[in-house]
Parts: sequence; structure tokens; C-alpha cells
Amino acid sequence: VAVAVAVAVAVAVAVAVAVAVAVAVAVAVAVAVAVAVAVAVAVAAPLPPPHLTARRPRPRSSAAR
Repeated sequence: VAVAVAVAVAVAVAVAVAVAVAVAVAVAVAVAVAVAVAVAVAVAAPLPPPHLTARRPRPRSSAAR
């Protein structure tokens, strides 16, 4: 019985460690994504929005009439 308990405890510890590592990896990925988004926003912020830079149709000149 003691061996079974020891094996069960070892398995539980291994599972807990695996879950902790998975959570740490998920947190690291989330932080990396957040940093990438923040950098992208910081880089794109100084640029004017696309609808302001879109080419407007030129008004017809008097020579085109």
C-alpha cells in the first residue's frame, strides 16, 4: 500500500509540475502577445489613419469641361 501511495503522490506531483509549466508557458505567450500588440500600436499610432491618407478624387479643372 505504501508503494501505491508513493506512486500516486509522485504522479500527482508530476501532474502538478506539468500543469504549472503549462500555465507558465501560457502566461509567457500571453505576455509576448501583449508586448507585440503594444509595440504595433506604438508604431502605428504616429501614422495617420488610412481614411485620411486615402487619395481623394481630384476636382475637375475648368480645362476638363
